[in-house]
Amino acid sequence: MSRVQINYSTGKHNLTLAVTNFAPVTAAEKLEVGGAAGWRLPGANETEMYSQWAATRRFLIGDSLRFEYKNDSVAVVDKWGYYHCNASHPISVYNTGNTIINLERPGPMYFVSGDHDHCKNGQRLLVEVNRVHQESPAPSPIFNFSLIFCFLKFGFLIYDHNYCLHHFVKARFFEDWLVLDNFNYILILHIGRT
Repeated sequence: MSRVQINYSTGKHNLTLAVTNFAPVTAAEKLEVGGAAGWRLPGANETEMYSQWAATRRFLIGDSLRFEYKNDSVAVVDKWGYYHCNASHPISVYNTGNTIINLERPGPMYFVSGDHDHCKNGQRLLVEVNRVHQESPAPSPIFNFSLIFCFLKFGFLIYDHNYCLHHFVKARFFEDWLVLDNFNYILILHIGRT
């Protein structure tokens, strides 16, 4: 969060303008691989179940995957190991029945069952881990947020060219205004006598 405050004072009136940028924060998710089905050998008509499960989710750095299984294992492998169902040289392997893997870097991550036949029948998972980012990056309020003040006899106009070229906010002295725009800025105007 960043904050800029501008104070302007005349003999009779003062103006305080505070500009605050609240960057959206994304909470890490704990995802159950396979949902209620867990990590298991897919049925004959379910060979794409883990691909379909992954396709309906967005994976971000900081998220974690929970693999719950019985009489099986989960191996983290490279791309070749994933496509050939080969867990003979895994990056890591787990067989506790309840495995949590943290997603710590962007890019693809490959998981397969330690049982070759299970993997060949669809018990494998590919997730694409994304960086956390804002949907529309907010400009820096210090360098990119410019306001032009036009002081009038009993009021003023505020013009913010980063918000909208034709949008003016009118305010009168002795009033408080709160304006929330599409760039996650909150403009708080406090105008009053000194």
